[in-house]
Amino acid sequence: MNFSPKPQYARWFIIISSLVITTLIVWNILLFFDQIKDSERSKMEVYAAAQRAIAETAEIIPKNKNARQLEESLSNLYLLILSENNTIPILTYNPEEETYNPVNIPNSDALTQEELAAMASEFALTNQPLDIVWDGVKLNTIYYGNSSIIGQLKYFPIALLVIVVLFIALIYFYYLTSKSSAQNLLWAGMAKETAHQIGTPLSSLVGWTEILKTEDVNPDYIKEMTKDIDRLETITDRFSKIGSVPDLKEVDIIMETKSAFDYLENRSSK
Repeated sequence: MNFSPKPQYARWFIIISSLVITTLIVWNILLFFDQIKDSERSKMEVYAAAQRAIAETAEIIPKNKNARQLEESLSNLYLLILSENNTIPILTYNPEEETYNPVNIPNSDALTQEELAAMASEFALTNQPLDIVWDGVKLNTIYYGNSSIIGQLKYFPIALLVIVVLFIALIYFYYLTSKSSAQNLLWAGMAKETAHQIGTPLSSLVGWTEILKTEDVNPDYIKEMTKDIDRLETITDRFSKIGSVPDLKEVDIIMETKSAFDYLENRSSK
């Protein structure tokens, strides 16, 4: 039998490699998740900067002879920025009017200001609000939530954790199976060795019984010894077959059932 430690090294190499690969996958997914959040934060900062720029130029426009053209340019810029953001839900709070202006929020027309305020509080827990300040005065506060992409991905870490747990359980099951297989090989080897060791004195006993048959010995004694030898031969044959490939052959199922019944009937309790 092979008791080399190489199979154990290979098993531990597979386990450690699997854990390292799983850790790298989780780490890259977390990096991807953070990149999405940083990208959305950058979009919202641009969105806030556009509103701040409009507020800053509000006083310049009336004094400019090209006020109409400048106002149209700023409006086009603002609309361009809005068109680039069609996934992030936004609530713009006006402290003077104490109102919330929703953007990219489904069925926002049916929501009351109290419901929008509660939604803004939830957004504040998710992402830090952005204040639009001009000349030391807070003009607006932008509350924004996660986009639909992040909303779809928020359950992904849980699913990934379940997959990792199942993967570790699979590795552990593989380890137990490999260990059990090694133990089974050990028991099979011991059984074959036991059958071999029993066979040596058993052959000698068969020879002695043949000698006793030629002597003046009670035949009943020889008959009982022969029964014990046959029983030992059956046990030896069974031990030698442990771990071997079964030799399948067709038999009469009725006769085999009757034989098993007779065997159990003589040995079962009345």
